[in-house]
Amino acid sequence: EKDTLNAAFIENSERAEREIKERAAQFAAEYEARKAELERILNERLSEQEAVLKLEGNKIMEESRLKAEQLAAAHAEIQAQQALLADQAVSLERLRIARELHDQMGQLLTALKLGLESLGRAEPDRVDRLAPLLDLTRRLGRDMHRIAWELGPAALEEFDLPAALD
Repeated sequence: EKDTLNAAFIENSERAEREIKERAAQFAAEYEARKAELERILNERLSEQEAVLKLEGNKIMEESRLKAEQLAAAHAEIQAQQALLADQAVSLERLRIARELHDQMGQLLTALKLGLESLGRAEPDRVDRLAPLLDLTRRLGRDMHRIAWELGPAALEEFDLPAALD
């Protein structure tokens, strides 16, 4: 009986050991399957998040590109406006100088010419000596008028003054 008990005990122990090993193997297999499934789900969610982040990143990059284009266009517009204002300032200054030259020098040259003509009438014997001075005065007047015209804004050649100032 002792041997039978020992044999039964050994048989039960071996069976229990086999069952434990089988259960351990089952648990290990289930663990590996669950682990693989969780890794698959995790990778799937990471891929989804990566795709969302990529889309958001692309959206942000596109918005940034558009803003940069808008900024560049605004900067170009400002530069064009500044150039236009600078041209207008130069034109207005040229116009002011031309008017001043025409008005002041024109009056002085007209007075000189009238004085020389009056002197020629008062002293006819000096007409020969005054003629070159009168001719020089007339040439100075024409040159001054031409210079004043050239200093004026180029737009005056095509338009009247109000249209040229626009």
